[in-house]
Amino acid sequence: MRYTFGFLTALAVLAFTACGGEGRERAEPSDIAGVWEITARGISDSCNGLGSYTFPLTIAQDGKTLSGESPDGTLAGTVCGDAIQMTGAVPGLYFGGTTTASLQLTISADGNSVEGSDTWSSTSGLQSCEGSESVSGARASEDVCEWGFGCPCERPLDEYSQGSGCPTYECALAAAGDFAQQVGECDAGFGCFSAAGRCGDFRYVRTGCNQGEETWEYFGASDTLVAAHWLTNDCGSVCRGSCAVDYGFRAACELMQEQDFCDQSD
Repeated sequence: MRYTFGFLTALAVLAFTACGGEGRERAEPSDIAGVWEITARGISDSCNGLGSYTFPLTIAQDGKTLSGESPDGTLAGTVCGDAIQMTGAVPGLYFGGTTTASLQLTISADGNSVEGSDTWSSTSGLQSCEGSESVSGARASEDVCEWGFGCPCERPLDEYSQGSGCPTYECALAAAGDFAQQVGECDAGFGCFSAAGRCGDFRYVRTGCNQGEETWEYFGASDTLVAAHWLTNDCGSVCRGSCAVDYGFRAACELMQEQDFCDQSD
């Protein structure tokens, strides 16, 4: 599932399990204190949400005891020799419920990288999913960005090629209506949406599905495109460590929905 391991760690709710086996219990713990860049790549996902993503994690260490700081919280646990084991649970990402994960990592001989895997499961009132990911990490510079699931990413508007491809608000409205019909009037089971409204001084059109790509397009006083926000499963495809890209500028305003193309009763 998109962001599963990254989300668990970034929200800092993972608990490190106790060391397994007498040999590792007695082993001198590896030194893993510092800032790490962690990358997870989907191996299997019963809900077809495969993707990859990178995020920063800062770890403090006192012997076998670890504490971690991420952009959205803290974590705690242990390291046994060269082995790290983690388990945890967080609220479901899109439809409520719970997502749980189990992670095993091995630290390299030089202490500068880690490799391993995780398995996860997610349940809610609408669906249940499970999967696995390969996980790797390396020590990062102290100034590695720490925002959300990765690094802030802003690009020029003329590089924007996702979404409706419309330069005007009227065109984007028509595309949003077409999108709602193409996804079966917005399948709630996959969290699809297609809507329009106002955001401060801008008009916006928003389309996508929570299990796939999402776009927000913003239009100025002349109803021409001035900015866009793109959220993708292909994290890092535009900027290192980022699952989201802002084109033009990052719109800091509250969305006020006026049209819902998924609600055919309007």
